[in-house]
Amino acid sequence: KQRSNNENLWSSAGFAAGSFTAINAGVAAEPSSAVLKQNTPLANQQARASGLSYSMGINLGSKISDRWIIQGGVNLLSQSSDFTAHSAIQNTNTSTFKPASIGQLDKLPKAEFFANEKLISTAPYTVNSNIRYLTIPVQAGYLVLDRDFALQVSAGVATDLFLQNTLSTAGGNIDRTTEGGEDTPYRQVNLSGLAGTELSYKFGRNYRISLNPGLRYPFNSIYKSNMDVKASPLTFDIGLRFRYIFH
Repeated sequence: KQRSNNENLWSSAGFAAGSFTAINAGVAAEPSSAVLKQNTPLANQQARASGLSYSMGINLGSKISDRWIIQGGVNLLSQSSDFTAHSAIQNTNTSTFKPASIGQLDKLPKAEFFANEKLISTAPYTVNSNIRYLTIPVQAGYLVLDRDFALQVSAGVATDLFLQNTLSTAGGNIDRTTEGGEDTPYRQVNLSGLAGTELSYKFGRNYRISLNPGLRYPFNSIYKSNMDVKASPLTFDIGLRFRYIFH
């Protein structure tokens, strides 16, 4: 059944889940930091870790011609992965510890002797790293099939704003740690390329439901340029969106 011609402006809310794999990840062959060099296996594990990706948000779209559309929005993106640590870092003036990680290693004193006073060897334990972004996507789409059942292909870019990185363990006396702001190894702003498809069905006068398989890939490493660590997670996810058609 042919879709009516008044479907020109809409808003949608949705959720997506999938997985990511770190591409071109790892520590430089000769890191400038003595602490990072001493803990290269740990940093490599964290940088190369694969995991799960979740996002949710709202979008606004408009048809700009018979077949072409443009859409943007605001989404919260969460990427979670696990790595194994063999050491912990002692909190200042306390007997408690926080997980060893790239960010925490970078904050240790640059002198190796003083850094080792804070870095304590432990039995192997699993650390969960959860990174959150506020991401603002802008995409152009082409309607391959423009009916009640519709098929769209799209591509674009997203501006990813780093929010925080939370490190947690399953138990023991190692504290949960949250890093945010400029005092982290992560880029505060990054750009990612987006590509995907959308298979949707219109029901009623003002509603559509759609499935959205998609790919996301950052143009630069998620770590700052002055870090000796690189990682570019390639993400594949499938989203479910509910659309309300205004006009």
